Amino acid sequence: RTRPCWSLVFSCSYPWCSRFWDFPPVKLPRSRTIFVDAVLSIGVALIVLLHATGFIGTFESFLSILAGVLSPWAAIFLWETPRLARGAGRDEPLIRWPTFIAWMLGLAASLLTTSSTLFNGPWAVGIFQGSSLNYVLGFLVSGLIYGIWRLSNRGELFRSH
Repeated sequence: RTRPCWSLVFSCSYPWCSRFWDFPPVKLPRSRTIFVDAVLSIGVALIVLLHATGFIGTFESFLSILAGVLSPWAAIFLWETPRLARGAGRDEPLIRWPTFIAWMLGLAASLLTTSSTLFNGPWAVGIFQGSSLNYVLGFLVSGLIYGIWRLSNRGELFRSH
């Protein structure tokens, strides 16, 4: 069995993923793709483990920054779930600019107040220093901005059709 070469990097099996990348498939045997995936994964893990002086602290900082990126997305996703459950979104453009802008503003609010060993935002002082409130702030900023846009453009929270 063969797989396209981009499956080495993007192991996504959902049909909508083809909207993001349209690489021509290069047929490779499955055993070779598994080998390359394993070498890359083990290599990156070894580099991180051998060069990190405090792996747990670095890993916690990575998770903190990741949560700061995902919390604004989660707020938008909560607004979008009812609409997507009705089958909307399949024929829409790849980037919905109001959604992207709301996510970026929430991301900025979250990262500006992030306090970790890898990255300290300029507003990570006072109540935000050493706490997880940056996730809440990013979630609220994205959720409020996107919610206001949805309510002002749609006229109602959820459509019945």
